[in-house]
Amino acid sequence: MEPTTAPKEMTSRGLLPGIILLLALLALHLVHPNAVETALANGDEEEYGEEDDYGEEAEASELAEGAGSLAWGGGIVATLAFVVYKHAYPRLVRMGIKPPVNMRHALNLHIVVSILLGLAAIYHGYSLRSYAGLVEYVAVGLIILLLVSGLTLRYVKNRHVKAFSRMIHAQRLISIILLIVILIHTATIED
Repeated sequence: MEPTTAPKEMTSRGLLPGIILLLALLALHLVHPNAVETALANGDEEEYGEEDDYGEEAEASELAEGAGSLAWGGGIVATLAFVVYKHAYPRLVRMGIKPPVNMRHALNLHIVVSILLGLAAIYHGYSLRSYAGLVEYVAVGLIILLLVSGLTLRYVKNRHVKAFSRMIHAQRLISIILLIVILIHTATIED
């Protein structure tokens, strides 16, 4: 009997947009638990004086701080998980073990998660730019450099551009510098 193939919506490619949406909603909920109620509110709070400008600024600042925490924690976990899996995958295949996720899907997940976390980090930096110093600008520059080089690797077809992007994106030194800069940032921020 021939194995049947799953319908498109049941394959990993068909599930990817749903997974991305769920991850984005989860991230939004972690950063701002009342985001759904806030988004669906009809604006009556201002009419009845329940919210003032300070409350909105404090809420925006909390959201920006949460986005930074999400980007930091999620970035460490997601990047380390991808690097470990990238090195373990060929060894598992050589040992005859079928990995649960093929490398292509792991790379796609790495790209999506990195984009979401990078945007969270950039939102955090942009929202709190009045407190930014040299360390924060270096961090944002390195994050953008890694995002652009990674996206170039994935979506640009020119082999010379890809080679240059691979040279930048695969530099462990850049990631280590980013890690040190963010550690300095988190150690020196004022409460």
